[in-house]
Amino acid sequence: VKELHNPADMPDVVKIASIEEPWIRATILTPDDYLGGILKLCQDRRGIQADLSYVGKRAMLTYDLPLNEVVFDFYDRLKSISKGYASFDYHLTDYREGDLVKMSILVNDEPVDALSMLVH
Repeated sequence: VKELHNPADMPDVVKIASIEEPWIRATILTPDDYLGGILKLCQDRRGIQADLSYVGKRAMLTYDLPLNEVVFDFYDRLKSISKGYASFDYHLTDYREGDLVKMSILVNDEPVDALSMLVH
């Protein structure tokens, strides 16, 4: 087991048995008018729906999502879809095996470590 904080430190692919990524449990509270768009956002980010309930005229969604799908622009997209009315809370739950690979960007046929990333 090797914990990585930088994709540039990733070993050769033949030496890797599996890759695990952190997952979160997200709770989203939104007016039901925006529910369809938010469900699509969560599905597009590889989310797994755990629960959907209603509190008055507001829907409360619970989703399991990979952390890397949330870090970049999930919150901004959520606020955009809901016109600012949705609230978002999450906590780290576990690590799950993922189908991830290292993507290296080459400049003049040389990999640039700062531009490397793990992609699904």
